[in-house]
Amino acid sequence: MRQAVRCADVALGRRRHSSAGLQSALRQAEKRRRVWLRQQTAQAITLGRQGRWEESLALLQSDSFQLDVKLVTAVCGALQRAIAWQQALLLLAYDDFRRDERLLGVVCAGCAKGWAWQQALDLLDAQKALLDRSPRFSLESHNALLSAWDHCQLWPLALRLLGDMKRSEAAEPAPDVVSFSSVISALARAAQWPQALGLLHEMKPSHTEPNVMSLGAAVSACDKGHMWQMAYALLDQMPEHCNLVAINAALSAGGRGNRWELALGLFQLMSRRSLQPDLVSYTSAVTCCNRSREWVKALQLLKLCPGTNLVLATAALKACQLGALWQQALDRFQEMQHTMQPDIAAFNPCFGALVSARRWLLALQLLELLPGLNLQPDGGTKRLMLQALAQSKRWQGSLQLMSNF
Repeated sequence: MRQAVRCADVALGRRRHSSAGLQSALRQAEKRRRVWLRQQTAQAITLGRQGRWEESLALLQSDSFQLDVKLVTAVCGALQRAIAWQQALLLLAYDDFRRDERLLGVVCAGCAKGWAWQQALDLLDAQKALLDRSPRFSLESHNALLSAWDHCQLWPLALRLLGDMKRSEAAEPAPDVVSFSSVISALARAAQWPQALGLLHEMKPSHTEPNVMSLGAAVSACDKGHMWQMAYALLDQMPEHCNLVAINAALSAGGRGNRWELALGLFQLMSRRSLQPDLVSYTSAVTCCNRSREWVKALQLLKLCPGTNLVLATAALKACQLGALWQQALDRFQEMQHTMQPDIAAFNPCFGALVSARRWLLALQLLELLPGLNLQPDGGTKRLMLQALAQSKRWQGSLQLMSNF
C-alpha cells in the first residue's frame, strides 16, 4: 500500500513538473511572439515613414498566421501615407480587425485622403458603432473625411458633419483647428464667403484659436466672393497669422477690386515679415496694376521679379501696351518665343501695342507669324486687325492676309 502511494506521488510530481515545464515553454513562446510583433510593428512604421509601403505590406505576408491588430494598424498607417486605401480595405476582411476602432480610424483616414469619401463614411459609421473609446483617432477620421469633402467640393456634407461635431455629442469628437480649416476651405472653393467668415469668427468662442490655414482659407473665400475689403480686414485683424498663402489670396482679391495701392502695401507687409514674394504674388500685383492702368507700377514690380511664367509674361506685355511701349512689347514677345510657347492672350497685347503706335508694317509682319505659332486669332485679335486694316495704306494686301484667317 505504501509503495502504491509512493508511486502515485512520484507520478503526480512528474505531471506537475511536466505541466510547469509546458507553462514555462508557453510563456517563453509568447514572449518571443510579442518581441517579434514589436519588431515587425516598428519596422512597418519605419518603412511607412520612408514611403516604402510595398515592403511594409510584405511583412504581413511573411507570417500571416501571426497577424496582430497592432501590426496591421502600423501597415495601414504606411498605406494611408501612400494613399493606397484599396489595399488597406482588404486588410479589414477579418472580423476581429473590424472591431478595432484605432485600425478603423487609420483606414478611414486613408480612404478620405484618397477621396474615397463614401468608403471613409462607411468606416466612420462602423467606428461610431463601437462606442468610440479613442477620441484622438476618431477626430483624425473626422478631419480626414472633412478634408476629402473639401477637395471633392461637397461643402454641404462637410458643414453638416462639423455641425454634429460642434454639438459635443458623445458620438462625435469636438472639432479642432484642422476641422474648422477644412470646412472653411470647402466653403471658399464654393465662393460661400459669408458662411466661411462666420465659421472663422466662431472658432475663438469654441476655444479653437485660428491659425494660418484658417486665415488663408477665409481670405480665399473673400477672393472668390469679390470681397477684397473683407480680405484686407482679415489680415489686419490677425496679423500674427499672415503667411504667403493668405497674402497671395488677398492680392488676388485686391486685383479684382483694382486696388493697386493696397496690393503694393501687401508687398511692403511681406517685406516686414521677411516673406519672399513668389510668382503668384507678382502676377496678382502686376495684374492689379494693369487693371488700374498703373502700368508704370506694373513694370517696376516686374523688374523685381526673379522669374517668369506665361501668365506673368502676358501681364508684362499688357503693361507695355497700356504704356504704348511698342518696342519693349516686341522685344519681350520675341524673347518669349525662345523661352515658352506664347498663346493668343500673349500675342494680342504685343499686336495691340504696335497697332496703337501705328507701326503698321511691324504689326502685319507679326500677324504673319500666327500660323507658325499654331495660334488662332480670337475676337480681340480680329478687332485689332480691322483697326490696322482701316488705318493702314497697305489695305489690299492686308485684306488678303485677313482672308487667311
